Amino acid sequence: MSWLIACLVGGFIPVALALAHVHFSVSEISHNKADALFQTVESVVSNTSLKTAEKQAKLIDIIAKADPSDTTFFVYDTSGKMIFHPTHPEFNGRVLTSHANPIVAGAFRHLVKSANASQEAVVSYHWQSGVSGKIESKVAYIRRIDNWNWVFAASVVEEEMPVWQMWLVLSLLFCSIVAAWVIYCKRKAK
Repeated sequence: MSWLIACLVGGFIPVALALAHVHFSVSEISHNKADALFQTVESVVSNTSLKTAEKQAKLIDIIAKADPSDTTFFVYDTSGKMIFHPTHPEFNGRVLTSHANPIVAGAFRHLVKSANASQEAVVSYHWQSGVSGKIESKVAYIRRIDNWNWVFAASVVEEEMPVWQMWLVLSLLFCSIVAAWVIYCKRKAK
C-alpha cells in the first residue's frame, strides 16, 4: 500500500509544479513591470532637487504615458480617493470606497485595507471589464508612499490557464495514477 501512496504522491508533484509554473510565468511578467514602476517612484520620491508637488506631477505624468494594454498603473490615497487613473479619468478625485457600483466600491475597500495594513502587498480583487463588461479577477501589486499617503498600483487581469495546458496537466495526472496502479498491482502480485 505504501508503494501506491508513494506513486500517487510522486505523480501529483509534477502536476502541482506544472500548475505553479503556469501561474508564476504570468504573474512574474506583471510583477517585473510593477517593480520597474516602483523603482521609478522611489527614484522620483528621493530626488531632493524637486518639491513634493513637482514629484507628484512627474509621477502622474509617467503613469499617464504608460501603456495600459496589459498592466494598468494608477494612484490612490490611503482613504480611497483616486489620485490618477489613466483609463478611468471619471474616477480621478473621487473616493471610490463608497462608489455607487458595488464592484468598484468593494475592490477599493480591499485595496485601501491592504495598503493601510502593509507598505507593499499583492491584492486580488474583482473588476468589471470596460471592454467586455464581464467581471474578471485582477491582481494589483501595490506600494504605499507613507509621507504622501499615496499608493501606487500596477494591476493586471489574472490569466486563466489555457485549455491546452489544463488538458496537459490532467493528462499527466491521469498517467501518474495509471502508473501508480500498475506498479501497485505488480507489487501485490509478487
